[in-house]
Amino acid sequence: MKALFPLLFPLLLLSSNNASDYKGRWLMIDEEGTKKSVIKLYTVNGLMYGDIIYLFPKPGRSDNPICDKCSDDRKGKHWVGMQVIRGMKWDGQGYSKGTILDPKAGRTFEAKFVLSHQNKDIMIVKAFLGPLYRTQSWLRVPED
Repeated sequence: MKALFPLLFPLLLLSSNNASDYKGRWLMIDEEGTKKSVIKLYTVNGLMYGDIIYLFPKPGRSDNPICDKCSDDRKGKHWVGMQVIRGMKWDGQGYSKGTILDPKAGRTFEAKFVLSHQNKDIMIVKAFLGPLYRTQSWLRVPED
């Protein structure tokens, strides 16, 4: 049994992850390590969604810009309060098969969210455009 433990331990880490661990507020940090926004993740009918609830100030940009490059129902809407994550499905290890919107570019990407195996307060976010993807690390923000 001791010989099997090193093989089973990673599986135990994966299985300890559950859908409710993703709910809450997350600090969105881009690939360069810049704080962008705080996203609130929640579920509706078993699917995960996320809204921008805070936008970090950026010189030369409005405090709450409008998504003028969006091509769907979010066109002309303010970023703060906007639903930028839609229809993410729980796959047993994380959320996938939904979309994430980059409101600056007005582009929607397929996404995958997985919690770090070492720390459930870190989420790895991958946004896919075909075979290409971007990876970000988001940090859990306390509710209070």
